[in-house]
Amino acid sequence: MNIKLKLIDILSNGKIYSGNRLSKNLGISISSLSSKINILKSWGLDTHITSENEYYLLNSIKLINEKEIKSKLGKDTVLFIPVLNSTNQYLLDHIDFLRSGDICVAEHQIVGRGRHGRCWYSPFGCNVYMSMCWKLKHKRNILSSIALVIGVLVAETIQSLGVKNIYTKWPNDLYINGSKFAGILIEINKIRYNYTKIIIGVGINISMLNNFKNNLKINSQWITLKEIGYDINRNDLIVNLTKNFRKFLPIFEKEGFSPFLLRWKNLDSFTNKYVKLIIGKRELHGISRGIDNRGALILENNGKIQSWLGGEISLRTV
Repeated sequence: MNIKLKLIDILSNGKIYSGNRLSKNLGISISSLSSKINILKSWGLDTHITSENEYYLLNSIKLINEKEIKSKLGKDTVLFIPVLNSTNQYLLDHIDFLRSGDICVAEHQIVGRGRHGRCWYSPFGCNVYMSMCWKLKHKRNILSSIALVIGVLVAETIQSLGVKNIYTKWPNDLYINGSKFAGILIEINKIRYNYTKIIIGVGINISMLNNFKNNLKINSQWITLKEIGYDINRNDLIVNLTKNFRKFLPIFEKEGFSPFLLRWKNLDSFTNKYVKLIIGKRELHGISRGIDNRGALILENNGKIQSWLGGEISLRTV
């Protein structure tokens, strides 16, 4: 364990520690300790220092338990890297050595990303950042609906932990109380004649402090599960998500989107609402009529109905 991670481990209980005690325990100077504290702040940790040179975290954090996750999922199938650029990018960089179902989990992503290259803010120790490699046996025509399948599985997994009123936004977001709390990023790497290797990225806001938003350029409203009263164990969530992905993706390969269509519709709260569909620089306005059996959005505009497989949907402002 490197010094910064050891420092986080010490401070994670929320107790106050003197600078002298910390520097002695870590075997570093006070000036080096101060430098490490600044790095932790850049990772999104709410570190504080008193006038008497004492250090603490404003809120205690429960760190991901690598041993527990590996014991439940298989130690050779889990890559736990506390700090990295991006879980998706790490798997893409090592995809030739991965098997279907291998996952990468992090406490902090330095340059986490969402769809269309957008930044996915990833502070240390409070959310879920995970990616899975999957070797999808062809049928190429099912690729367009895989984000919807993952959305269903993420929603249902979180519901099984007691969270209510989750709904989906086509094609890849999950919402509660009108605010986004989770997103999905699917990246296709290798297309072969009989299979495609894909990376499935999932980010879920568990307990991120909302005051971070004041310092961020985030356009959409977002929420965390903790602020609406849910205390979610991240280890359990990561394990349950992985098990469900490994269970249901083979069904998706064999049967396509059909087994998931009704499950998506039960989570979709945008059906029969006025929306705008953004495709590049284009905006199309109309009424969402749900999705078809390919997972395409059905949009009604001036009495004309058309299906769309690309873009992103948002409620039309009044």
